[in-house]
Amino acid sequence: MELSTTLFYTLSTMPQVTGAAISLLAVFYIFKVQDINAKLKGIVTAVLIELEREPLHKAKVLETNKYLESRLQKCIELDDFTALKENIHEVVQIIDTQSFKDKIGKRHDKLTKSKDKLNGQFKSTFWVTSILLILFLVGVTLTSFISQSTLLTWIVLISALIVFGINIILIARTITSSLTIT
Repeated sequence: MELSTTLFYTLSTMPQVTGAAISLLAVFYIFKVQDINAKLKGIVTAVLIELEREPLHKAKVLETNKYLESRLQKCIELDDFTALKENIHEVVQIIDTQSFKDKIGKRHDKLTKSKDKLNGQFKSTFWVTSILLILFLVGVTLTSFISQSTLLTWIVLISALIVFGINIILIARTITSSLTIT
């Protein structure tokens, strides 16, 4: 097989494999974010149950902010996790008991940090992969030009394989961390 053909097939196969890998990553990412969101909703539900179960806590919350309980319920209905974070912190500050902080506040903070970490990893992996896909496709279109020099062909081929391997490792690392966070 001619070296230019090898380069063409290598550079045209890499985007396909990378696309499949990023699709797999997206599946794991979506699954994990949904799992974290469900746990965050569970925390809010636990807070609402706690307010119903403990009249002193409920009175304290209503005294400080009479709309807070209804805002928490609205957060669950609308899947508004930004507002949910603010409202949970407000409830934790109002009730201000150590057991409540440990049970609700710390768990909520841990889940929120996990979600933020996962979002950051996914975004960086996605952007790196997108840039590499573009470079691979540019390489495919320039195959006839690149293959005029044997040395340039080998440099591009080896560089593409190294970058491709690093990208697959990055995707695998992000998938693995999505399985272990929380």
